[in-house]
Amino acid sequence: MTSFDALRSPLSFLQSRIPNISHREVLGAEENWWKSEGLAISDAIDRAGTPWLRMFERLGKRVDEVLYPREYQTMLRRGYRAGVVWRAMEEKSLIPTYLLIYEISFHDPGICCPYTVSLGTAVPLAKYGSAELQARFLPQLSRKDDSVWQGATWMTEIKGGSDLGAAVETMARRAGDGWLLTGEKYFASNAGAELAVVAARPEGAAAGCADWPCSWCRDTARTVSSTISSGG
Repeated sequence: MTSFDALRSPLSFLQSRIPNISHREVLGAEENWWKSEGLAISDAIDRAGTPWLRMFERLGKRVDEVLYPREYQTMLRRGYRAGVVWRAMEEKSLIPTYLLIYEISFHDPGICCPYTVSLGTAVPLAKYGSAELQARFLPQLSRKDDSVWQGATWMTEIKGGSDLGAAVETMARRAGDGWLLTGEKYFASNAGAELAVVAARPEGAAAGCADWPCSWCRDTARTVSSTISSGG
């Protein structure tokens, strides 16, 4: 195989650089699916499958549901089943996720955004969450079938997203064993997810973001959290 031919196959390119690459069969199965089915689905969605917001149900109740083409879910759920999140949790390594996302993003970079923020929800939960929260939510984020939960990261506000300590004005106030969040997010990645990590400033907190609570929102209404130590 010539070097140019290798560039047409992400798996071949990876193997040329990493001879003993792990998860070769999984990566090969993903590459074959994308070439035989996935690319055509991706192209059709790009042309005519724009998601739309259903703000109200038929009786007038506010629901704010993001509706996607069925074919989009076919692509999306395949990556979750392949292990973009659960392999990182099960193997305690990000390498399987990086390999899968490298393979998948070669064919459709956009589909990897929800994978990335789902991982960005699961990893801080596994690292900073209390034992109770981990037991409550990690199993759902680590499922291996189509019932898997997605994660989201809601950080950016109108002033920006790179410097959270300066830009975040969303306020977090204690409410029982959780937090009540008040504010607006300017850019909310993967808004239809079941669980989200949200940046919010604790009431009365000093400038910067040391000792902010790490908050996970379920159904965008209930918030649970575990405190991150200074510099965490």
